Amino acid sequence: VFGNTATSSENVTNYNLSNVTESSPTSQGKYLVVDSEKYFEDAEKVLKEANQTLSSKEANSNYTHNGYGSYNFEGNSDAKELVYTVSENNFHNYNLNFNIEEGQKVIVNLTSSDAINFTNGSLSINGNKDDLYLRNNSGMITFNVVNSDEINVSSTAIYGNFLAPNSDL
Repeated sequence: VFGNTATSSENVTNYNLSNVTESSPTSQGKYLVVDSEKYFEDAEKVLKEANQTLSSKEANSNYTHNGYGSYNFEGNSDAKELVYTVSENNFHNYNLNFNIEEGQKVIVNLTSSDAINFTNGSLSINGNKDDLYLRNNSGMITFNVVNSDEINVSSTAIYGNFLAPNSDL
């Protein structure tokens, strides 16, 4: 897990949660921990509101699917926020390629009410599939699950944020 989550005693400098405190040093190093009572107090409400806010945004950008797993999300140089509406639910042997200019944010509203499946796939940003590049730039992409209550992921690499407060993963 990369991003705003501490999973080990390694240096974690990319931590953006509120109410974060640093634990006392242990024999295995310092761990960043969250005061969960404070942090999760209103999390469900906040995340569900964010989910609704993002799902109400009108699509302002287009994507193409060649029928063989290649999805190309075209950019829009005039927009600070690229919004896509995707009704498909089965992504198998796929590549999601996002064309993003510096400073742009991407919202992909996944609107299927069926289970959403990501199997044997990858993601690229501006054609780049380098792991470090994707980790450093994936924070600009949010997959917002609008209607589905189930997400299945296997043998795949998806970089970005998932907002799915009503879904099981």
